[in-house]
Amino acid sequence: MKPISVFIADDYEDPREILKKSLIDFGKQENLEFSITEADTYSSAIQVLEEKARQKEYFDIQFIDIDFTGDENRGKADSGFSIIEKAFQICQLSIILTFSAQFKSIKLHPVFVDLVKRGLVADAFDKNASIDNPEQWFEIHFRRIIKDFKENLFLWDIWENNKTIQNYLKDHPVAKDQIANLQIFSEIENYLDTTLMLLMNRGKIGAEHILNRSLLQMYHRALEIFCEGDKSEKEIREIADKNVRAVAAIINKNDLKFTRDDRLSALHKIVAHSASPISKFGYKVNNYRNNAMHQSKKFDVDTANILFGSLALHLYMVPGVKPKIERIREFYNNNSKLSGAKDLKELMGYVSFQIN
Repeated sequence: MKPISVFIADDYEDPREILKKSLIDFGKQENLEFSITEADTYSSAIQVLEEKARQKEYFDIQFIDIDFTGDENRGKADSGFSIIEKAFQICQLSIILTFSAQFKSIKLHPVFVDLVKRGLVADAFDKNASIDNPEQWFEIHFRRIIKDFKENLFLWDIWENNKTIQNYLKDHPVAKDQIANLQIFSEIENYLDTTLMLLMNRGKIGAEHILNRSLLQMYHRALEIFCEGDKSEKEIREIADKNVRAVAAIINKNDLKFTRDDRLSALHKIVAHSASPISKFGYKVNNYRNNAMHQSKKFDVDTANILFGSLALHLYMVPGVKPKIERIREFYNNNSKLSGAKDLKELMGYVSFQIN
């Protein structure tokens, strides 16, 4: 594993030194390496975050003090909250931890609780505990943080792929009409942001099967509205009828048929969008969704199915561009027995060998 990048923002040197020593000691125990960046004022912390963002470099973990009154320039008793807001705005996936002795105070605690509820702060490291219990205060909390960090590494690929999709769609309209295109883009963007946030907090939410089904439905819906674009129902039906044989051959399914009633289905839209090799993955996402919706079928959506849906969306929305899969592949290697792992492996193979 590459070094874990850590940012420490605190206006006093002693707490920063305590944290650095704790990180180094923990790294020796767990065979981990940390790359540590520091800031000793409010303004320098903001500057570090903005400069890293310009370089497209993001911190894995951040320790942020709340009270910056030791900073004689612009520091205030609650400046750390502004740093946290900025850090989360730049990168939602960075694990943000408060490192403060004042987070329980009457004025600051309500704001701290709100940040936790909104998912901006993952945990609080109490400076007082570092004095009262110097041997264990750090290790107990940080071991859980590292465990969550390792288990969620694949989210960085999803986050970067989402940014690629959003940037591409801004320059490549889905619909000719400007208002219609804005509506489609906004809906897709909302689905991407929501799925990422739910994946980030899935351990807190519980009800894993219900959550996974909801995530899959959102990826499916994003794919459906993208494939539909601004085509009329008549256009979709005509193109789908022309493409259906080619798509059937790609998915090796001779009896590929649309719904028998008069409804325009998601499958119509997916088939009408493309008869290229990626149609196999769009068909699979649609099949996942249908199986998940019918309780009579024994199909439990797992994380591999969700990652499949995320990558399939990228293949459709950003044609010819490789999505990030390095950390998703690590997830697969550690979870190859999941029911959706075989399909995920096939899709990653396509990405690796069929996209230049």
